[in-house]
Amino acid sequence: MRKESREHLARFNLACELVKVIRHFFPELLSLLKQVEDPRHQSYIIYSNHVLLMTRILSSIFYINSMRSTSGEFNDETVIENIGVLCGEELKELPYWETINNYGSLTIE
Repeated sequence: MRKESREHLARFNLACELVKVIRHFFPELLSLLKQVEDPRHQSYIIYSNHVLLMTRILSSIFYINSMRSTSGEFNDETVIENIGVLCGEELKELPYWETINNYGSLTIE
């Protein structure tokens, strides 16, 4: 039980530090991600495009090789909460890997 508490605290601290670094060195990142044109049909959208993009960026920062692995690695309340803080919205879940892959395969005409 104590080991789990330490691991949870370590993930929380890492996430908090990452938020600080991103906000310090990339203060315009969120506004830039929000400006990306969203090619999806509006009636099918559950997650904002900036949430999808931020999740993909973070998976790259943490050297996660696939979006399927990202879904597993990021399936943690602390991670979900901190990605929500980075994205400026409250998230109950993160997008599933297929959603991110499908979004990434769309082309803007």
